Amino acid sequence: MPGSNFDNQLKITGGQITPSGPLDAGLTSPPPGTIELSVWVVQEPVAGPGAFMRSRGVQDPANPSKWVTPAPGTMPTSVGTFNPGSALGMAVQVSTTGSGSQPRVHWWTEKINLTP
Repeated sequence: MPGSNFDNQLKITGGQITPSGPLDAGLTSPPPGTIELSVWVVQEPVAGPGAFMRSRGVQDPANPSKWVTPAPGTMPTSVGTFNPGSALGMAVQVSTTGSGSQPRVHWWTEKINLTP
């Protein structure tokens, strides 16, 4: 989905996912600009119990205009097995945009597509 904050396709590996996506241009700043990035993905059951994951995210060291999960030293929490199809992605990013600026909250939620 153009203009979204999750990548257009999230690949399923072993029933699990590692969400990522573009950072909002107004919030992109080098660390320590991003104070916190928390991500949740939920998939309703189709023929099983459904799936849920949460993780902390970080600015991608290889591409500062993106965020990736999991954050170094953190372990994502996951329940169930993700299947190809739709899921709901949610995230909260708390960041600053310049030296000494007040923290700013950016929250988003959107339908995402999971692929094998």
